[in-house]
Amino acid sequence: MPPLVNGIEVAALRETAARVEAAPKEATSRSTVMWHGGLKSAAQSRDKPAVEIDEPGALGGQNSAATPVEMLLAALGSCVISMVAARAADKGLEIRSMRAEVEGTINKPSILGLVPTDNPGFSSISLRMFVDSPADRTMLQEIFEFAVRRSPVGSTIARGTPIEPQLTL
Repeated sequence: MPPLVNGIEVAALRETAARVEAAPKEATSRSTVMWHGGLKSAAQSRDKPAVEIDEPGALGGQNSAATPVEMLLAALGSCVISMVAARAADKGLEIRSMRAEVEGTINKPSILGLVPTDNPGFSSISLRMFVDSPADRTMLQEIFEFAVRRSPVGSTIARGTPIEPQLTL
């Protein structure tokens, strides 16, 4: 078995990066979200188990799963964690544990579109990363900043990627 750093096959990671650098092309991600009645839905990506999504009881949901905005925050945290783990592994740095705490502030929630507001989304998002590693703090800070800058999820949120809506009946 190839050597692992932080549970990552570094050689395979480097081979993939070299292939992408040699022949860059777009990659498309997809998710299908099915309505399950009320305010509950489930998101299916690739051949993986569906992830349930719901709203709190105060909004009319069943409070049975994370909300859509909580899933967005989780996507950001998990993306940055993956980037830190991969970058540290590439540099041969051990990570014993990591935790990202991601919090978003919505100044005036739209309450499912029923309350008028010009910007129903987050006005700010904070990302706090907790890392247990014997590596140098300066190196870990550089890796963290790199991960935040290069995170596809973070970049999508920060630059406000346009959405192309289409309705099919």
